[in-house]
Amino acid sequence: VLTAGLVAYLEGVLDVQLVRMGGSEVVLDVGVQQAKVRSARVAIEDGWGVQGLPQINVDIGAIKVDLGQLVGNALARQLNDKVNLIAAHASSTTASTRASVARFRFDLASADPAQLEAAIAQALVGDVRLAQALANRAAPGVRQDFDLLRSGVASTSDAGIDLLGLSFYRKTITSVGEVVSQTPGGVRSLLFDSLHKEGGIFVSSHGYTRVGLAGLSFSPDLGPAVGETNLIVQLREADKGMERDKLVDHLDALIVALAGRDAFAAIDGPANDLERFAQSLCPGAKVHDACVTTAVVDPMLADLRAAAMAAFAPRIASLPEPTRALLETIATHKLLAQGTFEIQENGFIGPGTSVFVDFRLDDGALAQMAIGRTGAQLSAALADILGATEVDRDTDPSELGGDRIEVTKDAAADLAKLAAHYDAFAADYQRLLAAETSNVAGIGLLGPTALEIRFPIDTANRPKYAEATARSLAQARSQRVMQMFDAMHADADDLGPHAEQVVAYGLVALAPADNIDLRVAVDHFLEDTTFGWREPYRVAMYPEHVHGYARGPRTAPIDGGAFDINALVDLK
Repeated sequence: VLTAGLVAYLEGVLDVQLVRMGGSEVVLDVGVQQAKVRSARVAIEDGWGVQGLPQINVDIGAIKVDLGQLVGNALARQLNDKVNLIAAHASSTTASTRASVARFRFDLASADPAQLEAAIAQALVGDVRLAQALANRAAPGVRQDFDLLRSGVASTSDAGIDLLGLSFYRKTITSVGEVVSQTPGGVRSLLFDSLHKEGGIFVSSHGYTRVGLAGLSFSPDLGPAVGETNLIVQLREADKGMERDKLVDHLDALIVALAGRDAFAAIDGPANDLERFAQSLCPGAKVHDACVTTAVVDPMLADLRAAAMAAFAPRIASLPEPTRALLETIATHKLLAQGTFEIQENGFIGPGTSVFVDFRLDDGALAQMAIGRTGAQLSAALADILGATEVDRDTDPSELGGDRIEVTKDAAADLAKLAAHYDAFAADYQRLLAAETSNVAGIGLLGPTALEIRFPIDTANRPKYAEATARSLAQARSQRVMQMFDAMHADADDLGPHAEQVVAYGLVALAPADNIDLRVAVDHFLEDTTFGWREPYRVAMYPEHVHGYARGPRTAPIDGGAFDINALVDLK
């Protein structure tokens, strides 16, 4: 752990904003438009002042590191990346982009008048060094909220601030970047990394998006800055004629993940009985057979559905009300699907259908999962999910249990790999959490604004200084969560129809019930097509839209301040 200072000279159009707050408080924000880095140099801090560039060499493990060179490269690269991001945004829009270089709070009643006058006078012409030095020394009445390396980008237009910069987030959702929401009262910085993948064939498609968010909030009411990490995962699957099993696979996986094995067992047997009965009503039926439209409204079907729900309801009674309501929606649609006769012939089976599942793991959920969940628990949950989805539901009940055991055995090696990835993530995440709350002699509490520096090494164990990177601890946690998801996805190819679904539903199963934040949307296209006869589904009263949302009582996802995160990620 070390303290370093980066002295940077920025070129651009100087923009200084001075705001008188309540009482004796003044906020001073120094920024530039059309920013360019003219020069930057780093020094390891000695006492309270940057005294030059000492050649400090340390051993990290078996690697000899020049700290001056390492920190200089990492911070200069971060500075250049941020300024280049600003320039790229400005060149792609008609708006100009302002970079807040530093923001300070001065208390006119408690600050030393001579020091305060000098600091403000210098900052008004773009020199923030004295104000920073006073803040670093904890001088009375002087506090720095943030600097350019820890936040400070906002997009502006002729009408003023362009939605506090939040429209920028939506435009760059497919890449890596940052957006900052700034008001005189506080600042919220969102650092994001998004990956979207999609594939399919002519009649069907599937895909996923995973977004890692790291947030830093600076507010005088909250005290020190607050760091947060979130993971957002979205699943999509669509088919112009989706067969029943493909739809029910999603619904069953959600029931197992949210309610557990026992609750699923309570509805699984009755639902499969319902499916077998529905299919027995019109053996060998073809397209346009009148028997099919009659079968879907057989009175016995309603009784069987009611019995299945009656068995299921007590098993979910202890869950938080939002989760229980979502499960009831999912179970109701599962029973409707399994109790509707499906024509077994070539062509587009079932209505045109799209399934969308979106869930978020907030900072509290991720911390609890890293500390209180294990790879063995993930493996067990995934075994239950695969056992529920990777079998033929119309198999004789006496054989279904054995089929599920075989599915679990076949998946054992791959599940062990996923468990190992999870345990490695949990250990790393716990270390990052501990670092964020560490109190270091001579430096104090590190906190979320501390920067983590990473560097690769060559085959001779020599640091590659030019590739060193710096990031906040909250962002480091976000990166580690995404690495875990991506590693598990890579090793889940042989588990289930699509690897992203297996990984996603496994993580939902580990999420604390009080921190659940999950939405489900199933849309059905019920018009007849050249290849698809949808009259049975219309008669069965298939809804065009099935939507459900559960948000636990302790859920606190990163948001955009005055704006819902849904708008930021452009959720439908």
